Amino acid sequence: MLKKSFIFFFAVFLLQLMNSCLFRCPDPGTFENIYYGVTITAFNTAGFYPVEVVDSVYKNAFGLTVSVNFETKQIAATKPRLIPEFKSAYAFSCEEDTYLYPDPIKNLEIYAINPDHSEKINATSWFSIYGYNSDLLGLEEFMKIRELWHDGFQIELSDYQSVPSDVVFEAEVQLESGTTFTNQTTLIHFKNPVK
Repeated sequence: MLKKSFIFFFAVFLLQLMNSCLFRCPDPGTFENIYYGVTITAFNTAGFYPVEVVDSVYKNAFGLTVSVNFETKQIAATKPRLIPEFKSAYAFSCEEDTYLYPDPIKNLEIYAINPDHSEKINATSWFSIYGYNSDLLGLEEFMKIRELWHDGFQIELSDYQSVPSDVVFEAEVQLESGTTFTNQTTLIHFKNPVK
């Protein structure tokens, strides 16, 4: 019985050793994400899946996707070790890449532009976003707790009482350095809600 137990544990150890020697982790690197623009897309959220707004949409089924465009540049690479097998000793856990944000996102604001008056209204408080715990937060509140890596936002129109029937939405992203990027949707025509 003792011999069988020893053989079993030796076989498990041997499998672990073979696995750690055969499984090669890629060399981790350090990267910088450099922001250069913003994209805004209007969505109809009425169905099972959001679809891009083509003509008109109900106010209570409207959302925006705001994506901050960035370029990733590798700024450092980890030197391979003298004996590459030692870095694989963790078997299933490899060192991860590191991402730096030299000029991170400071704020995101949404504006509503009425095409009849060219009046620009801050509409940030009209929108909500699902937080990290799946709770619905105001966009302003979410920006205070946002992680640095979070640079894409799917926001929903939650306060639609003040929204005009025809409107253009503008997203303005502000970076820590003071640089701002803006982009606008096409003209959105809101249908009257079904009663």
